[in-house]
Amino acid sequence: MDCSGVFGSGSGSNCQVLLDACSQPGFPAQVAVVISDVENAKIAWSDQRSGGRYTVEGLTLQTGSVSLGRPFPVKLGVTLRADAPRWEARLDGKGNLTVTETFGIRLPDLALAMKTEGEGLPGSGMAIELAAGIDYDPQAQTLAVAPLSVSGPAVKVTGELRGEKLGGQPAFRGRLDVGETNVRELLAAFGAGQ
Repeated sequence: MDCSGVFGSGSGSNCQVLLDACSQPGFPAQVAVVISDVENAKIAWSDQRSGGRYTVEGLTLQTGSVSLGRPFPVKLGVTLRADAPRWEARLDGKGNLTVTETFGIRLPDLALAMKTEGEGLPGSGMAIELAAGIDYDPQAQTLAVAPLSVSGPAVKVTGELRGEKLGGQPAFRGRLDVGETNVRELLAAFGAGQ
């Protein structure tokens, strides 16, 4: 049996033992990706073509003890910055993730909150919240994002999205419902319609 996949290392897991075992000749599996608790990581790069500078700061990833087929908590926090145009976004997320025996992903309670500010955005910034259930099955080549809810300045969208044939010619379908929206308030938030 040849198997490779993603391994997550949370508090209380024994990542090094698995990595050592996988490096032995003849071991029937290999670890392709290791995810572990990360605290306050920073990545910075410059785009030579545009001259822009970008940073990922305060990257924090925390997981509970990881085991295939069993849910474990995941928390993510990160700040993204750019200088041309100038903007900043803070993203925080959490949920209970299950990685299936076939390396599928189930995340029934994903919650993301993002706060952005900068050029082209409302003066006080903009807050967006997303809640979703995610189910990805690599064997069936399907993805379901249901239910889905996105809330932002003066607008809320709910619905669901489903994808199939992800390994070939992907096809997506879904339903999105836009709740009652105050268009004047939404335009005013972006400095338009005044």
